[in-house]
Amino acid sequence: LKHFWLELGYSRRVPSELMAEALRKNQHQQHLNAMKEALERFDLPRIRVQKWEPSMGKPKAAKLIHWVRHGQGYHNLMAEACQQLGVDFSELGTYEEAKKATFHPYVNDAIKDPPLTCLGVDDAKALWSLAKTLTPELLVVSPLRRATETILIAFKDAVSNGVPVLAHGACREQIGVHTCDRRSSRTDYVETFPKVDVSHVKHDEDPTSWTQRESKLELAQRAHDFLLWLLQRPETEIVVGTHSAFL
Repeated sequence: LKHFWLELGYSRRVPSELMAEALRKNQHQQHLNAMKEALERFDLPRIRVQKWEPSMGKPKAAKLIHWVRHGQGYHNLMAEACQQLGVDFSELGTYEEAKKATFHPYVNDAIKDPPLTCLGVDDAKALWSLAKTLTPELLVVSPLRRATETILIAFKDAVSNGVPVLAHGACREQIGVHTCDRRSSRTDYVETFPKVDVSHVKHDEDPTSWTQRESKLELAQRAHDFLLWLLQRPETEIVVGTHSAFL
């Protein structure tokens, strides 16, 4: 769970010391290098982001956003099993190449929109005590099951108290090729999560590509649009349930 406040700014550059710190701390070096390259090419007004701690108090002139990455999904479990067995799937690029492989955990037909594992449920429950200290006015979730389940479990008290839950396609995982990152139909999603507002899920069936993976620059542009949407919301404290590549 990460906490940041947001406000609209106009700087065209990300401070180098912040990027260097992120590169040191994050284990996904390849992903961050690609995001750094995307940011250097990103020609839109910057949204100023600052890490928030509870001791700072609630910001008065900005949005307080609590970012939550989903708990373990079955695709994560399958990937870990592959790694333990020495199955290399990281270099497989296209859907056709992946399907030719002996096994690829992210492109397996049985793993579309996977739910949380038992460990993933425990991951979400582990947030209960922290969630009780927060006062969100809105819960926004990726329309993928693992992210939605994580927020509904972690913030069950907020949901019980009437805090609205809204699914938004712009905060989903990096899209394309991977079966695990294809969402269920909106019809099935509503049946599974009837209390979640799906007005920002545009299509019934997932329209994303089977053959082409979303680039890091495209992901950054999508994330920028989503942050602008958050800034336009009337709520001042919001929880977002999302995914590792998006974060």
